[in-house]
Amino acid sequence: MTTTIYQIYDKIFKKILTLSATAVVNLINGLFGTNYPPGSTVDYNWTEADD
Repeated sequence: MTTTIYQIYDKIFKKILTLSATAVVNLINGLFGTNYPPGSTVDYNWTEADD
């Protein structure tokens, strides 16, 4: 049961991340104090298979 809950949150978070590359770049800039341009390309290298 707990694993299922974690899987749901994992899928929700991944979906949010893939909705807007600009939002991801802003999140990275805010968290790590970087200054990537908002139009930067974001590549997702998921390490597990997508169901």
